[in-house]
Amino acid sequence: MLRILYILRILVLCFVPLSLHAQYVLKQWNVEHGLPQSSIRCITQARDGHLWIGTWNGLARFDGVRMTVFNALNTPELHPSISALYEDAQHHLWIGTDGGGLVQYKDGAFVKLDSADGIAATMINSITGDKEGRIWLGTDKGFYVYTRNRFLHFETINGFPDKLATYLVPASDGSMYLEFVATVFHVRLSGDSLVVLEKPFRAGGYRIDIDSSGALWYGVRGKGLVKRRGSKEYVDRRFVNVHSKQVFIPRNQQKWVMTPRGAYVLENGKITHIQTIDEVDFSNVSHVFEDREGILWVGVEGSGLLRLRRKQIQTFTTLEGLETNAVMCGMEDREGNVWIGTWLGGLSCRKPGNREFTPIKELANGLTVMSVCQSRDGTIWVGTWGQGVYTIREGRVGKFTGKGLGEDTSIRAIVADPRGGVWIGTVWGTVGYYHGTEEMSWDSKEGIPGMVNTVLLTRNGELWAGTDGGGIARIINGHVSVINKSIGLLDEFAHVSIEDTDGAIWLTSKRGLQRWKNGVLSTVPPSAGFTDDHAQFIQDNDGNYWIGGTHGIHRIRKADLNAVADGKLPALDYLTIGKADGMPVEECSGGSNQLVWKTREGALWFSTTHGAVRIEPNSVGHNPVPPGVMIAEVLVENKLVQWNQEITLSPQETKIEFHYTGINFSAPERIRFKYKMEGFEDEWRDVGRQRLAQYTNLEPGNYRFRVIAANNTGVWNEQGASLAVVVLPPFYVTWWFRTLVIFAVVGTVVLAVRRRISRIRKEEEISRNFARQVLRSQETERQRIANELHDSLGQNLLVIKNRLIQSQKQSYSNTEQLNEVSDLVSQTIQEVRGISHNLRPHQLDQLGLSKTLRALVKTVRDSSSISLTGEIDDLEDALSTDKEIALFRIVQESLNNILKHSQATEASVLVKRNTTVVSVIIRDNGKGMHIATEQQREELGSGFGISGIKARAQMFGWVVFIQSEPNNGTAINLTVPISQLA
Repeated sequence: MLRILYILRILVLCFVPLSLHAQYVLKQWNVEHGLPQSSIRCITQARDGHLWIGTWNGLARFDGVRMTVFNALNTPELHPSISALYEDAQHHLWIGTDGGGLVQYKDGAFVKLDSADGIAATMINSITGDKEGRIWLGTDKGFYVYTRNRFLHFETINGFPDKLATYLVPASDGSMYLEFVATVFHVRLSGDSLVVLEKPFRAGGYRIDIDSSGALWYGVRGKGLVKRRGSKEYVDRRFVNVHSKQVFIPRNQQKWVMTPRGAYVLENGKITHIQTIDEVDFSNVSHVFEDREGILWVGVEGSGLLRLRRKQIQTFTTLEGLETNAVMCGMEDREGNVWIGTWLGGLSCRKPGNREFTPIKELANGLTVMSVCQSRDGTIWVGTWGQGVYTIREGRVGKFTGKGLGEDTSIRAIVADPRGGVWIGTVWGTVGYYHGTEEMSWDSKEGIPGMVNTVLLTRNGELWAGTDGGGIARIINGHVSVINKSIGLLDEFAHVSIEDTDGAIWLTSKRGLQRWKNGVLSTVPPSAGFTDDHAQFIQDNDGNYWIGGTHGIHRIRKADLNAVADGKLPALDYLTIGKADGMPVEECSGGSNQLVWKTREGALWFSTTHGAVRIEPNSVGHNPVPPGVMIAEVLVENKLVQWNQEITLSPQETKIEFHYTGINFSAPERIRFKYKMEGFEDEWRDVGRQRLAQYTNLEPGNYRFRVIAANNTGVWNEQGASLAVVVLPPFYVTWWFRTLVIFAVVGTVVLAVRRRISRIRKEEEISRNFARQVLRSQETERQRIANELHDSLGQNLLVIKNRLIQSQKQSYSNTEQLNEVSDLVSQTIQEVRGISHNLRPHQLDQLGLSKTLRALVKTVRDSSSISLTGEIDDLEDALSTDKEIALFRIVQESLNNILKHSQATEASVLVKRNTTVVSVIIRDNGKGMHIATEQQREELGSGFGISGIKARAQMFGWVVFIQSEPNNGTAINLTVPISQLA
């Protein structure tokens, strides 16, 4: 009898499948998604995050989004049948093939290893490594160990029973388990020799595995699942009739036993038999692999690659008793019952401890429930679409009508009042309050701006109502005010979502999130990264916001969302839960304030268009593994190029594209990227999920392209990937060309300037020489005229005068007339002498320059009321004749100006000589003048004083400064270099 029961138990174990839908989310890839073949033989994960997948028809590299295939068509070194994969500590991938020997992938290239390298096997069954970094290979010719850059070979001559080494499993102490068909050896490598650590033992001839405690697991037909530690075996005879093909032990200590009848999962003493998940057959599992995120990857013969992730949510649909899957609202009452309203499926209730929901018969039959709440007295209030309000009291269903409510009213929002009443919003655009016999109602007459979709009762007693097209209505002490676009509301089709623990009220619409706090309306802009619309909020017990929207359920840290609304944080990092996490659909449905709700234990419920979703906030794990980031391809002028450490662009190449990727298999489609070109831009570009960067306007120079990424929970890989970019300049902008051009330009300019200066100097010299020649000619002419006036006209006039005197002595008749003539002649003689003196001061020739200047000063002093002083050094042989005349004329003109224009009472002439220069200073205390104005006046033809003085000085290259201000007199400073003139 006991034997019969035992057999029945085994039959139940083997043939009654248990669903893993509640535990795992499955996603499948096959040939249609890029796999080279749909039968998976081996899987490993590289340190950069990529999965490498071996099939019967080539090798695939997978980043979670894209498959890159290597096969005989593009990689001649690679045999198509891939049997084993392993990556060593140097990031080199070892690839075993079934008939093509061993291949290594390193530095982006495939290298085939053969007998010349020390390995003659063509069939590689298993590859692994030990803690010393040595590589072990099980082959059709025994097994090999790669150490110190050479292969050691062990086979039958070393005492092994067969040449066919099937599996290798490393132990934590550095030893190795070797399997030859059905016999297992436990060995250690010492130098170049093997040490057998224990007596060989029989196993099942299938894949073996080792757990974290060091125990070895394998299956034996007719014996069961065996756990071996040392020489002791522990047999789980529940698997006695299970034909085990292999055993796999993930890090979470589950044990997967793959059999022809499906997979068995042993965990915590319980066995789950998997025959199908989402209609995928598990009866022919070929390989199981666990990645660094704890995700299981399962290869199934003919079914491709499967990803199994543990669900972090629970879903409730018609399978759990709901009448329809379109959930519109829900709540938990004070007894712990969960109530869910559906579209055309009425109201259903789930008792505590049950998974199944039970429909409320009186509220079924095609009824649509839009809102539900419980008032203080325990009454369940039910708002429907087109059939008014129902109540449930002590299990009895009744119809409620009140002021502003009809039996056919559509109700989208009901909320309980702490005093015991309820607030009800209708699509007719009314808000009513009902508490026993107390009934109040507000509609468009009182200011309700449109159809009511949500209502919220704040802690201070305000009633907020969201409307379709009218903004937000606030009822405060019975009076209605409206928040609309005129005061900053993004969209007047707005919902009131939640009042958080700080008193902030969050409003949602298709245009985004807004916060009302302390009378100020703030916005979370789309640039912050959150773009879901019509979202509904709820807070978990830790204060985090959970938001149900049209693109899934989002968890956002409260502090982060407020910081964005305050403008203190530019972007949000948040967790999104969607179909990849087990949601039946990502769209949260509804449109009332009971779209999301929280239970007393802190569980969160969300309404969706395909059932209700329940989440335990603390069970939704934070993904601490940042995504691997790499640059997959670089295109220059739309052509794929190879690179090592940098890319160099010629002057003709102006377009460069970077195709990058992030690897995080929890939610690869939700990886976010930022990139920038250092040296070209300072700020990161947040491009969301985009995996392409393009530049077409890089100037010549050195740059570095950098890209970083964040996983689905906002953990960033800050190091990311980078690539140096060198843009070569055209020859005409190179430094050497520019240097040559600069030198050429500078040389040309210098030469031109020198020529110009030389020409100007020559012109000035010619001008000065001409002026000197003119002055010489003028002075010569003056001297000739003066001589003639003095010698000829003067002598003639003197003769006339003498004769007139003789006549006077001889005749007294015309004495008076002769006297007049004599006086006139004397005056004429005097004028002629003055003219002669002015034309050519004869004193210069007779007395020299110094005495002539002293005589000039004395003459001016004696002939005027000005107190004139003079101090003149000996200037003998200091100047040439023409320069003496020029200096005399400058002093003469200066004194004439003082006499005619200065109205001075005092003046002085100072002429000093040293070894190099003669300095002349002429001052007066007269009325002074504006130099510029005086020059303009002279240029207009009304005088030659200042201009004449400057012109005479410039002819000889003398330096002259004239200083004068109104009412402050005038000073003329003249410097005459002796070295140039002596």
